[in-house]
Amino acid sequence: MGHHQTREDKTCLNCGNIVEDRFCGHCGQENIETRMSFFGLFAHFAEDLTHYEGKFWKTIQYLFFKPAYLTIEYLKGKRTSYLPPVRLYIFVSFFTFLLPHLLPENKEPEYKKSHNPKYLAEVDSIKKANGNELAYITDYGLILSNEYKNYQELDSTRLTLEGTEDEMIWLEYLGHKKGIDLKEYTPDTIWDMFLSAFAKNFPKSLFIYLPLFALIIQLFHRKQNFIYFDHAIFTLHFFSFLLLSLCVNMILGNIVGWFSGGHDSRIFIEIKLYFIGAISIWTLFYFLKAHHKMYHEKTRKSILKGFGIIILNLIMFAFIFLGVLLITLMNLH
Repeated sequence: MGHHQTREDKTCLNCGNIVEDRFCGHCGQENIETRMSFFGLFAHFAEDLTHYEGKFWKTIQYLFFKPAYLTIEYLKGKRTSYLPPVRLYIFVSFFTFLLPHLLPENKEPEYKKSHNPKYLAEVDSIKKANGNELAYITDYGLILSNEYKNYQELDSTRLTLEGTEDEMIWLEYLGHKKGIDLKEYTPDTIWDMFLSAFAKNFPKSLFIYLPLFALIIQLFHRKQNFIYFDHAIFTLHFFSFLLLSLCVNMILGNIVGWFSGGHDSRIFIEIKLYFIGAISIWTLFYFLKAHHKMYHEKTRKSILKGFGIIILNLIMFAFIFLGVLLITLMNLH
């Protein structure tokens, strides 16, 4: 920012303290003229943009290719050369969950299934043949049965079956209630509603999961000279890496979809599985390497602890993921 004219008045316009040099020693604001020419405004914008972009791409480069480097540098106090961990995670998280809406569709469907007469006829025939089933699968996806017309009929049946072998369990009851709520919708519409609601709920669940992930790391390193803050910074950087890897996977998958005939093609599915396998292996290697560099333990001990942390977190994540799925499904209306 050194190309902008410094104010003759040494009083900081932000906090009122005396500015000894170019920047206020109290609040950090640059003591430059508040008004500038169009060229000066453009130059200021260009400097800010290149400064941020340089910091951003440098952070991304180290995040991808130097496991734990950003965490170690941050804990050493070197914090102005890279994006702060919280800001990095928020930005990456926002971009990751926005990306599916930005990527183009590989092909348009030939017709809308929910309005196709053959589809509607198939659904009616399956409903008649599966009257007592909670749900059934067709070529169009999961369909919840409309066995009960309303809540009164459902509650009456539940009371009648109470204490018998056919007693309705809690989860079955909720499933029937949801079948009544969604009986006016087609499977395509239900699926779109579910994906939209899940996309809103999942990022929130990650904010709950992040501190738990750091807590599990602390359990494995409680005897070392680390505090919870250190594990939290490590976790933020690791999850930023995970989300960026997911972005790469989505972009590559979309490119492959264009050249393989769409997301339904066999070639696309096979290549997508290879991508998922490769990224999963790289993620495992990345975490073990980052864990080893961060906590300075012998290789064998570090690997064993790393696998222990991963296993416990996968179990915890599975419960959280299932919980989000259930909450999302139950809240559809």
